[in-house]
Amino acid sequence: FDELVRLGKEAGLKTIFKLVFYGVRPRGDRGWDMVWNNRDGTRDRILEGWTLIWKRYQAEPSVFGYDLINEPARGLSRDYERIQREQLLPLLRRLTDAMHGISPGKWALYQPLLRKPEDQKTPHRDPVVPVDEPFGRERVIYAPHLYQMNTHVIPMMLDNLQRQAALSRAPLLLGEWGS
Repeated sequence: FDELVRLGKEAGLKTIFKLVFYGVRPRGDRGWDMVWNNRDGTRDRILEGWTLIWKRYQAEPSVFGYDLINEPARGLSRDYERIQREQLLPLLRRLTDAMHGISPGKWALYQPLLRKPEDQKTPHRDPVVPVDEPFGRERVIYAPHLYQMNTHVIPMMLDNLQRQAALSRAPLLLGEWGS
């Protein structure tokens, strides 16, 4: 990580670290279920891992922030809204508070729950569960992914995402885009 941060800094770039769960076992819904139900202290281990990174780069000005959980999924539950409201958002707030306690000048990026393709509610893809409550923290960026190439649908989706970001007085960052 140090080498990558250094190379980015030398090129005039800022670094955002992102926690991804690709390759974590168990894979898929069972892995996410471990997170949401805190099996074996999974949430504490996520916090411990992030804490190591936050402490290491707390004084590094080229590290801009941290994307706390990449593309969170529902796990074994079929109730996306409940998982987001009762599991994801409280965990993201806990991580944000801990990060700001170590690195108050950094930004926390948060993402909504990602729907499985078969559960998307519109024929034009409704890929994320709307965040319909304020995040309630400063120095946060709403960072959903917009995998949409239909130019007739994109403006409506962007309007919805901008409203969700504004609810938390957060900038909107579309860090991943495509079909």
